[in-house]
Amino acid sequence: MRSLRSYDQSSLWKRLDELSRSDDVDRAAVDHLKTSVRKIAKHASWISTQVCRFMPQYTMHEERHFLNVQGISEALLPDDVIARLTALECVLPILAAYTHDLGMALSQAEHDALLDESTEQGKHFASYRTRFDEELRQLERWRKRVEELRSKQDDKSKHDAAQAQKRVDVIEGHILASYLRDTHTEDDQIRRLRHWLEAIKRETGDDKLFRYGNFDYQRTLALIGISHGRGAPWLRRQLIDGGPDDRFFQAVATGESANLAFPGLLLRLADVMDFDASRAPRILFKHFGIENDQSVLEWNKHLSIVGWRLDVDPDGKQQPDLLYSAECQHPVHEKAIREFKTWIDAELSAVRIELDAQRRQLPAAVQPRYDLHLPSQTRLDIRAARDPLTDQPKYVYHDLQFRLDQDEIQQLLMGESLYGDPGLCIRELLQNALDALELRELRLKMKQKGEAREPVDGELIRPGWVREPDGREEELHVTLDWGTDEETGQQWLRVTDNGVGMTEEVIKNYFTQIGKSYYRSPEFNVSA
Repeated sequence: MRSLRSYDQSSLWKRLDELSRSDDVDRAAVDHLKTSVRKIAKHASWISTQVCRFMPQYTMHEERHFLNVQGISEALLPDDVIARLTALECVLPILAAYTHDLGMALSQAEHDALLDESTEQGKHFASYRTRFDEELRQLERWRKRVEELRSKQDDKSKHDAAQAQKRVDVIEGHILASYLRDTHTEDDQIRRLRHWLEAIKRETGDDKLFRYGNFDYQRTLALIGISHGRGAPWLRRQLIDGGPDDRFFQAVATGESANLAFPGLLLRLADVMDFDASRAPRILFKHFGIENDQSVLEWNKHLSIVGWRLDVDPDGKQQPDLLYSAECQHPVHEKAIREFKTWIDAELSAVRIELDAQRRQLPAAVQPRYDLHLPSQTRLDIRAARDPLTDQPKYVYHDLQFRLDQDEIQQLLMGESLYGDPGLCIRELLQNALDALELRELRLKMKQKGEAREPVDGELIRPGWVREPDGREEELHVTLDWGTDEETGQQWLRVTDNGVGMTEEVIKNYFTQIGKSYYRSPEFNVSA
């Protein structure tokens, strides 16, 4: 991959230059496209710094990353494909590189609202943070470290405090980025991205900034930007939007059509292949405190030693190989890179399937216009860094994981080892049932006041009594039954209640996680 110093060095721009001198296109429209690229790239670069402002792990998401995405895109494109791209098909990948993460750029007001726990949004974010047990422990430890260092007056302590604060900011940024990805809908991110595109239009004072002739590509650019975080077919389906299956291939100018879904494939591959700490697996954040004081603290330097090469067969007879090489300081970094490799392989597979789906919907005459150098395999060449004193590797990598033996765990939970008295399990079941009754009565009271934050069926008619949706009046109660199964001869015990059930979120975040209790979580306090 060539390291581009500016977008006008790219093969896509050179193709656009050729078209601007061609008699087969509207030269004025192509010239306007080129002018728009200059304006949009300039303003989008500044806005993207807002991502780094609140999420420091995105420090690579400035122009260097945008140019890397373009360099990778052209490495994925065969020369004969570039030579057949239309003007808009050249421009969209360039602009997508600059704008694709604007949906993650929070305004100051949005950020302040998330940190204000007196608002519904702030409460929701505070509740979401409880999922990050290890990261929150890291934050507590590093904040104490910052306070200790700031209490000292020497220059070294001030420097170390600033470095420790960087770790706090990066972990906080990781949690915030995860929240935005997990909880904000497609509409939220499209709305935010469109907001920034409109802001760019206002700043330039050019109402036709996103127009190519009579075709307005602003919505298309927004969808391409969002698509790199969605499934590979998502963009094509959005462009079809209930219309014909080939609607993603549109006439955009006189005698000129464009595959508007194709740039999305370039973006999603180029973005993940230029991996840096912004896409770091959670394992890195869980172990963000492992380095000693002499280690490099800037987050991106954990992965900056990674290099990659796309070996393309000049004859075009074989698919290229994608090779990543690295020298790691710690096994956690190596594991992160290996997880990246798995992610890239999954993306390559998804793009290969989607590219075939696009071509099947296109007329036979234009199908050859869309092809990619998709690697046949991703290979890793990872070495452990060597200790400068002993010349020995700093670690030996083994991917070991804890596993639970189901029979043994069952014996532990059901036998006497955990509680001593086997009868105590009945007490636990009864206590859970009583908690469910208490919570339902409390939620029904809040429902009557119009303050309910969680769904709850029925109506509280007097203390301890409810009217069910079918009209039955029933007392809140717990029932304990026992007996013997006639077929197996096994004895059984059953505790039932008519309190609250569990939502899908509670099942995922608490019921299936050993050691976590919903009734001791901030989410329970908020809902109650």
